[in-house]
Amino acid sequence: MVPEFEGHYGNKASSLIVTLCNLWVCEFVIRPVLLVVLPSLIVFMLTKENVGAPFFKLLDNSGFNNWGETVKKSAFLIITFAISFQFIAKATYEFLLKHSRPKKEIGVDELMWISDIIENIVGEKCKRMADHARETIKEDEICAKDTFKTITKPEQQINLLVVGLCKAFEQCINSKVKFRVGLLKIENNKPVEWFFYEPANETPSTTAKELCATTSTVMKCIKDRGIIIVDDIQKELKRPKNKRRFIKGRTNNNKKGSQLCFPVRHRATNDIEYVVSIAGNKKECLMEKNSELYEWIIRQFSVRVCIEHSLMIMKGKSK
Repeated sequence: MVPEFEGHYGNKASSLIVTLCNLWVCEFVIRPVLLVVLPSLIVFMLTKENVGAPFFKLLDNSGFNNWGETVKKSAFLIITFAISFQFIAKATYEFLLKHSRPKKEIGVDELMWISDIIENIVGEKCKRMADHARETIKEDEICAKDTFKTITKPEQQINLLVVGLCKAFEQCINSKVKFRVGLLKIENNKPVEWFFYEPANETPSTTAKELCATTSTVMKCIKDRGIIIVDDIQKELKRPKNKRRFIKGRTNNNKKGSQLCFPVRHRATNDIEYVVSIAGNKKECLMEKNSELYEWIIRQFSVRVCIEHSLMIMKGKSK
């Protein structure tokens, strides 16, 4: 099933109209009357004088001065419109259908990309466990503690998940944008270190300590316990300081881009253990109106980060 997401007001209004048009009563009663019966009746009345005469007389006697005569004079235009009404209605419906979906959505191709990315990550774990299983087949018995410590490599898996999330945004959101994805470790509701960062050959432009500023996107994300998106970082920096959701840090003065932060809560503690930070190098490459879409993609990876974090907790306690 392809996931669906809410769009802006225009999307929602168009979607509502399309849904109503597809109702049984509309499809089999209202639509035939409006598209066939009514136009045919109008043409018949305007082309048969003995049939339309009572109608024109009624218009003249109803207080609408000379409306009957006006309708007679405009008969050609009215007939043309009545005949063309079906085509106009069909074109209007197709327009609404096209605009009933958000501009950004997940299609089958994108789902396949995400599935392949996650499959490759899981494949690495499968290979590691299979290699260890091959080594222990000849053993009569093995130590459960040693096996657990050997086969569980949560840090390695989280690293692969960060890399995979970066690829997912490049393939599903905008292939022409260079995305940078980082995972910040959070303690006591403050960032303490960059856990992983992709691309691996680059370093974050702002330190975890600097991101503790109350106006940073990270801290706003932690405070709201939800996704925060800054469409245009340069525009955000021009806002009053007390209303900003982005700090300049060591960012270049003319650097353009968008910023997104997403909190990763762990079920065992119900605390935010990590914040996913995604930056794009073009303004409005990430848009607040598409937050539901971004959140769905990130969750495909963040839930697996939580699994690996659970393993890290248990591995750290084992002796």
